[in-house]
Amino acid sequence: MAYQTNDLIDRLARGSEADRAAVDPFNLAMARRLLSFFDAFSLMLLGALPMQPLVEPIDYAEHRAILSIQPIEQAQGATLRVRPWPFAVAQLVLTTTARKLEKAVFPDPDDAAAAIADAPVTDLKCTLVRG
Repeated sequence: MAYQTNDLIDRLARGSEADRAAVDPFNLAMARRLLSFFDAFSLMLLGALPMQPLVEPIDYAEHRAILSIQPIEQAQGATLRVRPWPFAVAQLVLTTTARKLEKAVFPDPDDAAAAIADAPVTDLKCTLVRG
């Protein structure tokens, strides 16, 4: 996998201006930080990570944006303050159903599948509000 990734980066580095910009080390580092930030955010929404503040400064051109997720309530589902606010509505309520697993690591895929099939279903709710 690492070889394929490095090969792709090498090919893009010899490509068009847009290709070269995509694999510029600064841009790759920023993309990694954005991916990590939103991955942690999504895992918090699903309950796989505890609710905790997330803050990530992102520099682009001559600007800086501070991405921020701040938990503010957890009584009836989580409420998170999001900044900058990308939505046209004042708040956004997210709901889904999930299965609550007792453990996160399984000896093999069949054990994982059996645990998922037997796990109780739970409703998850999270409200996002303007930061």
